[in-house]
Amino acid sequence: MQILITRPEIDAAPLAKALEALGHVAVIMPLLDIRFRDFGINPSCYRGVLATSANGVRALERCNSFENIKTLPLYAVGPASAAEARRAGFAHVETAGGDVVRLGEHVRTHLEAEGAPLLHVSGKAAAGDLQGMLDGFGFRVERIIGYEAKKARGFTPQVLQMLQEGDINAVLLYSPRTAVIFSDLVRQSGLDEALGHVRFFCLSDTVGAKLARISAKAVLVAQSPDQDALLDLVEQCSQDR
Repeated sequence: MQILITRPEIDAAPLAKALEALGHVAVIMPLLDIRFRDFGINPSCYRGVLATSANGVRALERCNSFENIKTLPLYAVGPASAAEARRAGFAHVETAGGDVVRLGEHVRTHLEAEGAPLLHVSGKAAAGDLQGMLDGFGFRVERIIGYEAKKARGFTPQVLQMLQEGDINAVLLYSPRTAVIFSDLVRQSGLDEALGHVRFFCLSDTVGAKLARISAKAVLVAQSPDQDALLDLVEQCSQDR
């Protein structure tokens, strides 16, 4: 299959290699451009870190106090954020079930509400309201915006032509926001009726729900919200063709 990867560049390249190793042709067009911000942190003020994205971990790595930050326990929303945290050097990493609500419940279950604040470094447009949820449980959370994800304004000429001519067989979508951006670009480009042969592989039900207005061959959701499960789904469907 020729598969469109919509992830940011830093995540798209290794994903393309994984797909190509499985015999597919990867086409990369990031729907989000990640721009990191400069900020400072005093690690001694916090008792733990909340990670709702791999880019939040990458933003933390850019702090001059990161060597001390990574000694704190980190609570990750899902496997991708947890893997990035371990790669960055966090020794104590706990993983929730793949969404912000489950992360909040994990923290509520495993930590006492009283104590020093938890640090949450996120993008400007964060998924869900983790801070509000934990505030409601009696926790203190300090959120720092460590990066901004700028959305694509249109398909590249190459991708637009491939979509118009039916050369893209599948699209991978990892977040509700990228699913919304893709849907908006489809309408903007007049492709509403051109994707009836395309399979959309989504990391979660929440992602898939954002494609309700797109005519597609299938909207398929991974059994668990991680890349291995998504690639397993791609392989299963490619063998069923």
